[in-house]
Amino acid sequence: MEAKGYVTLRQRKDQVEITLRYLENQRRELEDNVRWLTRPAYERRLALLDEVAEWYRDELAHMDRNMAGN
Repeated sequence: MEAKGYVTLRQRKDQVEITLRYLENQRRELEDNVRWLTRPAYERRLALLDEVAEWYRDELAHMDRNMAGN
């Protein structure tokens, strides 16, 4: 992998890791404040956070494979 491409990929990976930490914090906050939401709203928000986090975990795994292969 070219040095510039590696740096760009590393920067993106750092941003994805920051985003995943943010999503984890949002999930914890949601779980701590469940009394503020109706059950359906809680479940929808939880499902959304989980789906978005999974997308980012997949992207992170893809980046790790690319970085390890080069």
